[in-house]
Amino acid sequence: AQNIGLNKFDSIVSVPTGGLVIASALAIETVKPLIYVRSKPKDYGTSKSVEGKIHEGMKVIMIDDVATTGGSIVNAIKLLKEVNISVTDAYVIVNRMEGADEALSELGVKMHSILNILQITEALYEQNFVDESILEKVKNQIGKWVLAAQTNAFPSSFRYNSDSSLRPINFRLAYFKTNGNKMGPKGFDP
Repeated sequence: AQNIGLNKFDSIVSVPTGGLVIASALAIETVKPLIYVRSKPKDYGTSKSVEGKIHEGMKVIMIDDVATTGGSIVNAIKLLKEVNISVTDAYVIVNRMEGADEALSELGVKMHSILNILQITEALYEQNFVDESILEKVKNQIGKWVLAAQTNAFPSSFRYNSDSSLRPINFRLAYFKTNGNKMGPKGFDP
């Protein structure tokens, strides 16, 4: 990540909505143009999927807040490729470790993250904010993804969409509620 450098990309790109706030701040700080990619074009205005000042052959870096399966980033990268814009690196704050790395790698994009869900959960556990059962649920969920990716045998709660990218169906990692000095599971939607 340290080797990217401001002179190695032309613009910052993101997808609405969470990542767009972070990308906007980075664009201002780095004095780089901002591009954003809509999941589908609006029926009015410019009716474009890729918004911002673009030109063929430009190099951009992708910014998003959270990566789960990588679906929104993958779709954005495909739309950018249609207008001959190259993406080689994507940066996220949190990697939920549910297949985004692999999905982006298949497109030749390296994902960089500041934290992953296991690091966050382990830190919460060490500070007694979550109990061991939550930590184990997170580890088990991540383990399912790792095993599924290695064997290409995904649980029945997952399916491929027409673009062959993974989409979790009715999955929520965990919800928490404050309970004194600890947090416990409020619910789990398998």
